[in-house]
Amino acid sequence: MDTVAPTFDEYVRTFSLTPIVPIKRACEIAGCGHSKLYEMGKQKSVRIVKRAGGSGSGVPAIDLYKLNIAALS
Repeated sequence: MDTVAPTFDEYVRTFSLTPIVPIKRACEIAGCGHSKLYEMGKQKSVRIVKRAGGSGSGVPAIDLYKLNIAALS
């Protein structure tokens, strides 16, 4: 049976994501630790960007979605 990937909108609603997901939440969603997430950032698997207002770093929700879709393939 083929797995049907959710649309980006469904993914965002399911995980209640903001456009830039805080690092801690991104790790929970990706199922990895901080070190692995930053390693993926260095490998360009995800982007790690500064969040508005100087409230730390985060990962764009679209990058988490693409990471998830790649894992399903």
